[in-house]
Amino acid sequence: MTKITEEMIEACYNAYMTDGDIEQAVQLGMNTNSAKMTLDWFEKIFSGDLYSSNVSNLQINWILNRLYDDKDFERLKKVLKSLDEYCLDSADKPIIKTKHLIKEFKEKVKCLTG
Repeated sequence: MTKITEEMIEACYNAYMTDGDIEQAVQLGMNTNSAKMTLDWFEKIFSGDLYSSNVSNLQINWILNRLYDDKDFERLKKVLKSLDEYCLDSADKPIIKTKHLIKEFKEKVKCLTG
């Protein structure tokens, strides 16, 4: 099984933000199904909805940092809402790092947006 990399996540993000073509992610070695699931994940979290399948901390960290760096605070707030729901839904899973990331970015957004 190929390990998902930041480059693959970025390729999926670019695909989601443009035409949905996952070919670049696949060329980087990402499984087609994983790329499609990543696009679905973006769709859910950008809407503030729950995505209940397991997601790596690498993906969570990458999107939080990307939205923060892009100063896309409205979308970042929706993603944080979605991740809060993910943590509640995942009460039996070890998600300590995810909770820490959520807390960290909520503080950053709060400081910037009031």
